[in-house]
Amino acid sequence: MLKKYQSIIILFLLFVLVSCKNNEFNPNLYPVSLKDKWGYVDKSGKYVIIPQFSYADYFIDGLALVADENEKFGYINEKGDWIIPATYANASNFSEDLAVVVPENSCIQYINKKGKVVFEIPDAKYAGNFHEGLAKFKTGDKWGFIDKKGNIKIEAQFDAVMDFTDGRAAVFNGLREIHTKKIVGGTWGFIDDKGKLVIDYTYKDVAPFSESLALISTDGIKYGFVNKQGKVIIPELYSEATSFCNGIAAIKVEKLYGFINNEGKVIINPQYDEVVIPEVNKLIAVKKNNKWGYINEEGVMKIPPQFMVATNFIGEIAMVIDSSEKVGLIDGDGKFVATPQFDKVSNKPGYIIYGIGYTFKSVESELNIPPEKIAYKYIYHLFKKHYDEARKLATEKGKETVNFVESEDKKYNRQDEEAELSMTDVNCKIHKDSAAYSYNRDGKLHNLRLVKKGKLWLVDIDKDEYEMDNATISITLGIGN
Repeated sequence: MLKKYQSIIILFLLFVLVSCKNNEFNPNLYPVSLKDKWGYVDKSGKYVIIPQFSYADYFIDGLALVADENEKFGYINEKGDWIIPATYANASNFSEDLAVVVPENSCIQYINKKGKVVFEIPDAKYAGNFHEGLAKFKTGDKWGFIDKKGNIKIEAQFDAVMDFTDGRAAVFNGLREIHTKKIVGGTWGFIDDKGKLVIDYTYKDVAPFSESLALISTDGIKYGFVNKQGKVIIPELYSEATSFCNGIAAIKVEKLYGFINNEGKVIINPQYDEVVIPEVNKLIAVKKNNKWGYINEEGVMKIPPQFMVATNFIGEIAMVIDSSEKVGLIDGDGKFVATPQFDKVSNKPGYIIYGIGYTFKSVESELNIPPEKIAYKYIYHLFKKHYDEARKLATEKGKETVNFVESEDKKYNRQDEEAELSMTDVNCKIHKDSAAYSYNRDGKLHNLRLVKKGKLWLVDIDKDEYEMDNATISITLGIGN
């Protein structure tokens, strides 16, 4: 059941972090979805913008990232008017007055709130939002940071990075396998805004600094906290923990969760099955006996356990799921301001609810993605029956294959996939402007041919080749072992 709602749950820890950095985040409108169309309701649950978008995000500084019926991204105001037209293949929300966008068949750009291009990063594979005046970017297989004029401030030299918070960014020093050069391990450290390593590569797992403390683990098993100089403030005692927000952090002892303050003192004894770290109004979502409710910072139950899923409060409202398996909105007293009726509340990735689980979303340019990643995305979209998305990654021949798969799915009334795609790379051999990608799925070897059109790799395989289980594609391309 939790997996079914994971996309809903994942969103909300993103806003926990926002709240820790900006306790005034209190949206007027909330994105909700009915029958795959997104709109916005106010704090009373009344529709202000009727469902019409294929994607909708929260309003940040008066603008919200949305996607139209063609899955192109743009930005609207709180009246639902387009301020920046939906012309982008990929885009992020605004952060520090800039957003990352990727026009169709173009490179990564940063725009201002009028939609004007401030600068481009032609060679970047990925780029993130600005945090404390710096944004991460990836070129080749290394990450660095740029400033708000597009100048490289910290050279691309790290195998992975996290955003800057409290003047520090986590950076990863990967350990690579000798022959394949794939990263098979490594350690995390922290740099300052000049790129200087201020906390050495010591940790197998970390989270960004929050309230001057960073969650760390030396062995990947037990977790504690260090300060900005790398001094241990709270020893590695816990099997799981969250970053600090509003002066408290969740910790796991054996199988139960409780809370500590920033001195490491237990303020709420471990007794809950799951928890969500609190936000502005300081109510904490907790799960006990398979039901979610809310406690205050003293551990007093304020909203009795009754929900199948509960989230932290975003402003004055929290999203919950009841036995109807629909999403509703509650206020701080636990009363429904909108009865459970919505299918989703958002699908934007963010921060996992508990445990370290730190992830980030970066805008990705199709122009610079290596062929193996294009191949994987193509397969994933076919698996999930995202036919239009698969066609975008293919030549005309490849599009015909998508058309064939779509027709077969409809012919035999194949339903949407609920399972996760499970496959492993075998190899990807490149010869000039052609590539042969081999992968293992369900114990069988499959292959895809790709060709390079300009800077863009596209899948170029007909339906007969798509169904083949042998390695003839590598042979026909003339690519040796």
